[in-house]
Amino acid sequence: FLGVTGALLFRSLTGRLRELAQRVDQFEAGRFVAPKPIGTASRGGDELTRLAQAFDAMAAKIAAQFAQIESIDLNRREAVLNASHDLRTPLATIKTSIGVVLANEPPDLAAPLHRLLVNIDLAADRIGRLVSDLLDLSRLQAGRVGVRRAEVDLREIARRSARVIE
Repeated sequence: FLGVTGALLFRSLTGRLRELAQRVDQFEAGRFVAPKPIGTASRGGDELTRLAQAFDAMAAKIAAQFAQIESIDLNRREAVLNASHDLRTPLATIKTSIGVVLANEPPDLAAPLHRLLVNIDLAADRIGRLVSDLLDLSRLQAGRVGVRRAEVDLREIARRSARVIE
């Protein structure tokens, strides 16, 4: 009789431990399962039940924090995307306007003023590239575009960088 009772008690205890271990494994794998009582019988306040309740509370809190972080990140990505789109229209106006001014500048325009117009044009180009980079970043983060490797000429990149700094 004692052997049967001991075996049932051992099976009950190890079964409850196995259930808790499975929930920990599922949580670790990113599959949070809603809390449920450990075992079929109500165990009151034994240590295993308290451990399961503490794990469930911790797991629920972590899952809620992850959901909040994902929501904040989604809002940030949408804000970057919207800002990038909103910057394109005024930038296109600036670029077009400065292009018209440069194309129609008087021949007797002072050299410092000409250089100022050219710098404005170059700065508008740079801002355009930054806006495009922001849009690309938003698309990458949303999974809409893949990354493609390509060979680049570092000397040309250095030349362009030097021109921007001038």
